[in-house]
Amino acid sequence: MAHSGGKIYVDTSVTPNIGISIADIKAVLGSPRHPVTGKEINDIGGLITYGDINIWAKYKPVRINSMKHPNANWWKADDGNCGLQAYGAHNYANLASVIDGSDDLKGWIYYRPLGASAFTPSWFRFLDFDGYNHQAGGPVVDYSLERDRLSPGEDISLVIPVNQDGTDSLTPSDIMIDGTAMSALYLGAFVKLQSSGTIKAVKAAATLAAGSGRLTISTTGWAYGTYKIYPFLSTVPIAQTSQFTGEGEFYTIPFISAQEFEIGNYSSHSLILPGATLLSTRKIEFPFTFSGATVGATLQMLTVKLRDPAKAYNDTIIRDPEYDYFERAWTLSNTVTVSTTQAIYTSSDGLLKLTVSFNTSTLIVSCSGEIPVTDGMAAKIAADPTYRPALWVSFKYSADGGTYTESTQVAVPQS
Repeated sequence: MAHSGGKIYVDTSVTPNIGISIADIKAVLGSPRHPVTGKEINDIGGLITYGDINIWAKYKPVRINSMKHPNANWWKADDGNCGLQAYGAHNYANLASVIDGSDDLKGWIYYRPLGASAFTPSWFRFLDFDGYNHQAGGPVVDYSLERDRLSPGEDISLVIPVNQDGTDSLTPSDIMIDGTAMSALYLGAFVKLQSSGTIKAVKAAATLAAGSGRLTISTTGWAYGTYKIYPFLSTVPIAQTSQFTGEGEFYTIPFISAQEFEIGNYSSHSLILPGATLLSTRKIEFPFTFSGATVGATLQMLTVKLRDPAKAYNDTIIRDPEYDYFERAWTLSNTVTVSTTQAIYTSSDGLLKLTVSFNTSTLIVSCSGEIPVTDGMAAKIAADPTYRPALWVSFKYSADGGTYTESTQVAVPQS
């Protein structure tokens, strides 16, 4: 067998090596049928032409005018674009209809091989599937708004986790867009007021090379109403403005649609995680507060991640026994309610202890959480006196008719 867990490969563990067969490819891609004849496809050209191929797999069929792979970087294709063509425009506002559209790829195109007899030959090759992973993740597959209900003058922030694991998947550094690596493009967005269609702001700040795209836009001077934010990629940085008339190229981001948010008379909320304390090699305590609370607000979910400091909180977790990362999300199911008395909550799994108190004068909820340190992390702490894991906390709560999520990260100093 030359496939396992959605991955196709040449099996070199036996002699002679087991090559890739039609059956292997069909087992992973499914059994496509010809769109005209309706017959099940059983040839390599048909499988490449009509098969359900994950375009974000690093190793997949691409257009190369050669019967064999010419070099180790064959997966970049003859055009160097990894078989992909981004959708772009000279005016960022012209991307709106595509971003709003139902096409998940947002106009991007995957160029499959056409065969050796095509006008521009691009051969069908079994070995293009060597290393193909049907579960490969895209370079960018989702994003979130930190808050979707704001008071005038507050910042709207979007965060786009970026895939940097290039083992089986394409990363932004791999994909070239009109001669520029996707990782070198700037994450941008423009915001429309829905009632009038007026663009209130456009901004493009840091590139995707940092590992996680983040963009913050000020809403100072904006009126109450419903707004829509449209993320895109830009070849040029743009300082926040109501319009940008300079030169540049702008591109959609696959799977990234516009999202709505509201500006109104909402309380200001913020999460502060001032630090964390290693009580022992087995326990970490982390106090945190959030402001603007009201009596009756409910704490809905608490997510805690204890990570190696070299890893961002949204990096893919590798189950390395040396670190044995801790990651848990507790749904509190409205059992922790902001009240005038102190409350102590212990999760059903016994891994989280949370003490909650509320100051009716300052409208600040003060929390103190405790989580255990896993075996691998405790061993790492004991072995390296300079080692300091990173603690990331995300807190979801409901207040004044809205649901909010705040998150932050801090290093854990050793005592």
